[in-house]
Amino acid sequence: MRGLWYAVAGTSVAIGMAGTVIPLLPTTPFVLIGGYAAARASPCFLRWMLRHPMLGPTLRNWHRHGAIPRRAKLLAGASLMFSAAVTVAAFDDPRVWLGVFMILTVVAAYIFTRPGH
Repeated sequence: MRGLWYAVAGTSVAIGMAGTVIPLLPTTPFVLIGGYAAARASPCFLRWMLRHPMLGPTLRNWHRHGAIPRRAKLLAGASLMFSAAVTVAAFDDPRVWLGVFMILTVVAAYIFTRPGH
């Protein structure tokens, strides 16, 4: 099971780091998932993440305050709106739109009710 947590942590961290240079690819959610998985895979891996200059501040703010950076919130909002637009363009069924919009609304509500910094 530990190997699975390593895989999830490593993949999430890699995607999160790629998100720092690829537009509309979110960084924060993948860093948080990576931290969660790293805590289960290896204390050493988690320590590395917490000390990392790019990953550490996000993880520490989340652990201390449940905070999501404002920039991450703005990018998440843009990604959610883009997802909604793609859904409308790709599907003709309003039931699909409704389902996706409900999910996106719950995600947005969670993100935007977290403290910012």
